[in-house]
Amino acid sequence: MPSTRSLPHWVRLRVTGRDRAKFLHNFCTNDVKALSEGTACEAFFTDVKARIIAHGYVIALEDRHEIWLLAGTEANLQKHLTRYIITDDVAVTMPAAQKFAATVSGLESVGVVNRLRGGDNPSSFAALRAVSLTNILTPADDVRACGVMINWAGRGLTLFAGDEETVTVLGERLTELGVELLNGLEFNRLRIEERFPVIGCDLTTEHLAPEAERNGTAISYNKGCYLGQEPIARLDAMGHVNRALRRTEVRGPVSAITGSVLHSSNGVVIGSLTSVTEISEGLCSSLAVVRLAALCDTVVAVTGAGEQFPASVLPV
Repeated sequence: MPSTRSLPHWVRLRVTGRDRAKFLHNFCTNDVKALSEGTACEAFFTDVKARIIAHGYVIALEDRHEIWLLAGTEANLQKHLTRYIITDDVAVTMPAAQKFAATVSGLESVGVVNRLRGGDNPSSFAALRAVSLTNILTPADDVRACGVMINWAGRGLTLFAGDEETVTVLGERLTELGVELLNGLEFNRLRIEERFPVIGCDLTTEHLAPEAERNGTAISYNKGCYLGQEPIARLDAMGHVNRALRRTEVRGPVSAITGSVLHSSNGVVIGSLTSVTEISEGLCSSLAVVRLAALCDTVVAVTGAGEQFPASVLPV
């Protein structure tokens, strides 16, 4: 079977048991208990000091919840959650053969997905929604997939997952219907534009969840107590963080600026570039955690060899 344009760097954790919603609610930054079947939320999982352990989407399904993550933190998150299971009826597992996902982009994809699912109303991307994509495939295919409709950088995105065969068949069916699938490079460009971090690259376990500046989508300030809630509430009361994940644009080649230092026009170091992608010839988009107190309108990316490239830090 030919390969589809899959995104192998997504992974899934499956959470089962009658106490799963309450348990996840207590160990992430968003309101999991408010999720109804078929909906999802973005969330951080943190330690007691609000330092990031993992970040992704929590999806409420009929018989389970799933956590979708960019690869790299899934083992630590599974270990972290499991250590807190004492009397709760909860199990956290990692499906061995279901680490495959692909994306479709553009508002036209929503109509296609809904038509294939038997619906006739284009869905809004204002809120995350989980959708069953089984009706996209014929009954003879006998495979299942799950998708999440989200909004990244003002554009609709459907992220779907299943085992490798499911994603391949589903991708081929969508391609036949004229829906464009994103390859890894295209997805990464959109991810950087959205400022959706790779934990371990753009943000580390030394960063606090609010430093991602995804408070409006990933942190609930009304859900009550959870692990890491107190320091997050203190930062909210202060009204700001000292450093934050921002997107930058740099005039220079990817090979020269990846990992380079950002400094202000008066020479103060304010951060370093992490994820970098070329968006047009000679222009790159990147992520960087910057010191907000030292931030000014114009900064310069400096390579290890000392060469300088003009850059700017974009507002959120």
